[in-house]
Amino acid sequence: MKSYLVDYKKNGFVVIRDFFNQKEIQYFQQSTSSIISSLLKRNNLNSKQPLHDGFIQLDSLNHQNIHNLYDIVKNSDAVGVLTKSKKMINLVKNILNPGSIDSLFSVV
Repeated sequence: MKSYLVDYKKNGFVVIRDFFNQKEIQYFQQSTSSIISSLLKRNNLNSKQPLHDGFIQLDSLNHQNIHNLYDIVKNSDAVGVLTKSKKMINLVKNILNPGSIDSLFSVV
């Protein structure tokens, strides 16, 4: 944990390999893929790989689509599951200092 704190203070961010398990990653990918597919359909587009070329299609059509996608994804349940998990909250608390984010999140 100490190396994470050093990295955070030095770089302003921390890279933690394998922090999320495969199930969490798949849920996020499926949710985001579904959101992109909906945006594609709304724009009369289609893609077999929404996370890859679907994203590019939306951006090529109108970059505002990417802003809309970001707004939708950041408020999605999939992001909430990842950011409000006990392990995420505990990690942030340990890096930033215990009690520094208690007013933002509550661990049940």
